[in-house]
Amino acid sequence: MISSFMLLFIALSTYWILHWLGFEPAFSISLAQQWCEHEEWIHVDTTPLFVLCRDCGAVMGLGICSLLSGHLMPSPQHTRPLKSFGQRVLMACMSCICCQLLDRVPLPSNLIVFYFTAIVKYSLVPVVTLTIARLV
Repeated sequence: MISSFMLLFIALSTYWILHWLGFEPAFSISLAQQWCEHEEWIHVDTTPLFVLCRDCGAVMGLGICSLLSGHLMPSPQHTRPLKSFGQRVLMACMSCICCQLLDRVPLPSNLIVFYFTAIVKYSLVPVVTLTIARLV
């Protein structure tokens, strides 16, 4: 959990230091706007900073899952029997549906809110999957 926050802090610090020094951290967007024929082909979610925010969110979600699984896991004397095949299929289908619903959440146009929403959105994917696995 701490490592994901440190990774995110280092990424955002690098972004703001580059911006403060006069470099354009999102140079790929300006190059794409300059050379691309169609403006609708340019997407902010393909920039290196977005990819790093997405990965930091996923790592943060995995950290939250490890914390939750420590609290939600039963002790060895209270273990539950293995789930049947039907329960596992139901769990996989529910997880896929929830992940698809999370993927359909639109990201805002304001860049700061955009990156923050991306971090939250991608950190929820492992948490939702673990929660469904515990409920089914």
